[in-house]
Amino acid sequence: MRGRSFHIWTIGCQMNSADSESLARRLLAAGYTEDTLERADVAILNTCVVRQASEDRIYSKLHELKEWKTPERTIAVTGCVVGKEGEGLRQRFPHLDAVVPIGDYEPFVAALESRYDYSQGEPLPHAGRTGVSHYVRVIQGCDHNCTFCIVPRVRGREKHVPQGAVVAECRTAVADGAREVVLLGQNVDDYHDPDGRGGLAVLVREAERIPGLRRLRFMTSHP
Repeated sequence: MRGRSFHIWTIGCQMNSADSESLARRLLAAGYTEDTLERADVAILNTCVVRQASEDRIYSKLHELKEWKTPERTIAVTGCVVGKEGEGLRQRFPHLDAVVPIGDYEPFVAALESRYDYSQGEPLPHAGRTGVSHYVRVIQGCDHNCTFCIVPRVRGREKHVPQGAVVAECRTAVADGAREVVLLGQNVDDYHDPDGRGGLAVLVREAERIPGLRRLRFMTSHP
């Protein structure tokens, strides 16, 4: 019997790409393999609703997946459309199995393991997703209520990742082969360590000391 596999379909900004990588690492560490949509057991849509065209693509993809769906296959949606529509998505698309809030991936992975009763032994310490450039999220959400932007509604208020956790992820990425790290936030210059160790400038100084890191960038700044 082959192991269970997954496919993540991602649209949107760099934050969505980072979220997809985070979810993929958790699934790989749980023993799943990544595959094409045609061969996968689990299809995950990571979504964006900043523009109407992006939202339309999500609903079109969900309609397409109705033919892909079988009792043994799982369809899940995460990303910004979850913040906007929530559980209402399951009423509109009855073949949808899971609505996963942004970043709340552990319960979803645990539910998959329970459903499939599948394991390949001990979890892997790293999942091998790191490329030459690696995104590291430092802020989730936004506290600026710009009239033209839906981000605070769908991603919530700002949550700042502790400086130690950010630097640790940067070190792991470099050890796994990354040469560039990009610090991500909706308004990255708002960053401050929850434990009072300083703001973005202090974080940058700590990260740039990591041996082997050739380039450090951050995005996106406000305004």
